[in-house]
Amino acid sequence: MHVTTKTRAAQRKISGEKVWQEKIDGAVVLFLRNGFAEAKEILLTLPTMENLSPSKTVPLSMVVEPQTERFAVILKQRDFTVPFRYQTEWKYRSAK
Repeated sequence: MHVTTKTRAAQRKISGEKVWQEKIDGAVVLFLRNGFAEAKEILLTLPTMENLSPSKTVPLSMVVEPQTERFAVILKQRDFTVPFRYQTEWKYRSAK
């Protein structure tokens, strides 16, 4: 069952900043979460990405409003006979 991002956010408390994932049909969907009281600019990098193709150019920078989460990127597995691997890193700063 697929649940929209807005619904997922309402189901749990958002705190701090975080990159989180959801695995769907051989793909990894990454989201950026901002639990702070002010907008944050978040820079997402993927220092390790093996057997995956990103849907957007990475590194990726976006502004995430307070107490919200945003879709960042989909990582699609290229070859289903080979395992995939990735690592996320992020930095954030005030968006003002």
